[in-house]
Amino acid sequence: MAQITIEEHLASMLKTSPETWLVDLASMLQELGDLDSALAASRAFDLSRNNSAAQGLKNLVDGYHTISQELKGTNLTNNQIHTIQITLHALGRNIMKLSKLQVNNETYSQSNEQGDLKS
Repeated sequence: MAQITIEEHLASMLKTSPETWLVDLASMLQELGDLDSALAASRAFDLSRNNSAAQGLKNLVDGYHTISQELKGTNLTNNQIHTIQITLHALGRNIMKLSKLQVNNETYSQSNEQGDLKS
């Protein structure tokens, strides 16, 4: 039996074809969180219902793809590459701090496949 793809899961939840950024987000969640396609799609879909947070992550995912392509190309000067590198390092540190924030004194356990919150 063929496994249902992230895009197919999202399409069934949305009742329409998902936007590319949402598929990308779910794919990143699947890869980074070692999740199956259904759970990754579900998490991306859930977040997409919060417009502000979804827009922020959309911009982050879009920016990631843009910067990745630019760094693979030959259009950047050494100074531009260095500027991107120091910006990415600073953003990475700040994003790590954000990822460690506690919400209502509960911490998220990534090792828990079900995504439960633990007190």
